[in-house]
Amino acid sequence: MTVRILLGICGLLALLVLWGALSAREASKLRPPASVRTFNDFLREMPPPVKVRTFLFEGTNYFEVWGQMGGFIMLPSGSSSYIFDPGGRLVDWVADRGDAGNYHRKWGYFKDARFISVEEMLQILACTNSPAPRTNRSVGRPPQRENWSECSWRWPRDSGLALEEGLWRIGG
Repeated sequence: MTVRILLGICGLLALLVLWGALSAREASKLRPPASVRTFNDFLREMPPPVKVRTFLFEGTNYFEVWGQMGGFIMLPSGSSSYIFDPGGRLVDWVADRGDAGNYHRKWGYFKDARFISVEEMLQILACTNSPAPRTNRSVGRPPQRENWSECSWRWPRDSGLALEEGLWRIGG
């Protein structure tokens, strides 16, 4: 009788260890490798994004990219989430956004969040990362570019930098 109880306990412990190891393995799939520093790196090396949204945090627009859900072993309550700054650099991430109260608080509960497509995010990053000369505080001519129509996207609730009719407008 005692041997059966010990075998049962050992079997249960083995299952818990196996569950923990599989959970860690699944979580590591969601962790961006050190080589993922930008959104372009993310697209090359991580599973495809599920959703993308832009949000306002401390007066600056950031991007939240929803990644894949952790596997069934992890029992996730939400997908993974990756935060990119306006220049497209990865600044934060969490494996399960459903259980990430501190993460939501840290990022201001994703104020003014608006869903966009991956293509829109790439377009915004291409335009944002194009240097705009600083001729004066209100209007400056952008650098020469063949097709500025790809840069006509505006941040929600005008964050202060927008491109309208080929002119950079700083400060709204």
